[in-house]
Amino acid sequence: MVSARLAAVLGSALAAGLALITISACDVVLGLPDRHFDPHVACDGGGCVCAPGFADCDQKPDNGCEADLTRLATCGACGHDCRNGTCVMAACACDTGFADCDQKPENGCEVELAKDVANCGACGHDCLGGVCEAGVCQPVVMGKFVMPQSFALSGSSLYVGVCQTPSLFQIPVAGGTAVPAAISSACPFLMSIVGSTLYWGSDTDIYATQLGAVTAPTKLVPNSNSVLFFAASATQIYWYSFDNTTMTQALMRAPTAGGPAVVIAPGAQVNCIVTDAARGYWADTAGIHSVPHDDTTVTLIEPPSALSALALAVDASNLYIGDTSQVKRRPLAGGAAKQLATASFVDAITVDADHVYWADSQNGDLSKVPIAGGSAKVLATGQTFDMGMQLYVDGQAVYWLADMQVRKVAK
Repeated sequence: MVSARLAAVLGSALAAGLALITISACDVVLGLPDRHFDPHVACDGGGCVCAPGFADCDQKPDNGCEADLTRLATCGACGHDCRNGTCVMAACACDTGFADCDQKPENGCEVELAKDVANCGACGHDCLGGVCEAGVCQPVVMGKFVMPQSFALSGSSLYVGVCQTPSLFQIPVAGGTAVPAAISSACPFLMSIVGSTLYWGSDTDIYATQLGAVTAPTKLVPNSNSVLFFAASATQIYWYSFDNTTMTQALMRAPTAGGPAVVIAPGAQVNCIVTDAARGYWADTAGIHSVPHDDTTVTLIEPPSALSALALAVDASNLYIGDTSQVKRRPLAGGAAKQLATASFVDAITVDADHVYWADSQNGDLSKVPIAGGSAKVLATGQTFDMGMQLYVDGQAVYWLADMQVRKVAK
């Protein structure tokens, strides 16, 4: 039997020993028999910490740091579900054809680029009501008209000329019902919008219509000859005139304010006309030419070749030319032309700040290429472009006429 004194000594020693080996809170969690030992938990100053690459995502101490941060369901952090991707170095790498468009790691690569209409082919590429097929936005039919002859873009509206009464209609670029834009029975074969005025040519006459006012148009130029190809600036209207009786032809011009027409290029067999703020430009069998709005002195920009220009567009620095072989850019200040893309038969061409767009009536493609040069991209295929039609572009889409329909496709 242990004496009371020995018991007291043992008790003191035991008490002293326990004080020396006091178990930390972390050791208690890891060592108690009703807890699961987790090798991914370490002890730091008496508290539990997760080893690098692991986390306690369920906040349950009995199973420690259960989450492997290299797994798809917890890629890099708790709650980061790397769906449609691979977790690489604790970061989600999207599988081919998928993207993290909302930049939220918790839902991984949430977008399938091949069929998402809001992110078709790339994040933020909205199809504007069209279908996304294989990552390409399909054209949208904005309106079907009886014998549409011409159209033009101004702000948030398109204007369509048809051979019926009324002959001018307005339709929102976002889509909607077409409404009359002018009281007229003359057929608008060609049109051009400058500011708030729509200038247009019928088979024999040239008119002006104020946008937003459904009234009878003003006849600017009574003309007994056919009006073929047409463009307007703030001060002048240009057109290709052909006399069916005498078989004579010429490039003509008249002031937008009204006044007599003058002959700019007698005998010219014109293929296309465009204008900028200072000059008119046209292509004919004798090459590509320009003339100042306030003068009649014609300048030859490009001599004739076997590949006659079929379509022209212009911006502040360059003239863009489409023919039966290529799309090219020629500096207005002078210098050699640069080929931007190959083509078969450029029926229409337009340009914005970044790209040149053209319609190829031989292969039915609507395409674009960077102004600075680079790879061309087809925006629409299988199109039957209406003869003599024009292309227009705004911040979102490209617009054209095909099969008696006004169409658009996200650019």
